[in-house]
Amino acid sequence: MAQETPSDACICRLPWCKVILVEPRDARNVGMAARVCANFGVDELVVVHAGKLQASLDRAGRSPEKARQLGFPDGAEATPISELQCALDLAAWKGCERLATTEGGVVLQAARLFGGLRAALAGTGRSVAFSGREGRNFRQASVRLKNLAEQLSAEYSSVRGTSGSQDGA
Repeated sequence: MAQETPSDACICRLPWCKVILVEPRDARNVGMAARVCANFGVDELVVVHAGKLQASLDRAGRSPEKARQLGFPDGAEATPISELQCALDLAAWKGCERLATTEGGVVLQAARLFGGLRAALAGTGRSVAFSGREGRNFRQASVRLKNLAEQLSAEYSSVRGTSGSQDGA
């Protein structure tokens, strides 16, 4: 019998989703997001953080082995930071693996670090932003979460060619 992977065990699979964290404050946010991704079958976790990417690029410049591990292309230092990406350097996010649990660890190993949001969003058809922060610099909700879920469900169902109804009526 084939061994079940963490994303095979989840009830709700969202393989068409990409979770993007923009400038998370600490490793807890990254680890918990990886755990949520694993629980919902989301395979792609992206972190946008220009400062962390610059630090990774600096480490890669001092060590060809680190550059290879992170997947930086030759001449990366000449590319604008907002256009660069690399593997998520878990050493820069101390403690995120512990919070991710074993299942989320698989997601963390495949996670990518981007220097800019535009590059991270490349290839996406729709993006939805959430923030726990409040204040004058943050926009108010433009759609209620329940309405968003209904819209996305209807859109995904029409792409798959199903009616979206679970009861067959």
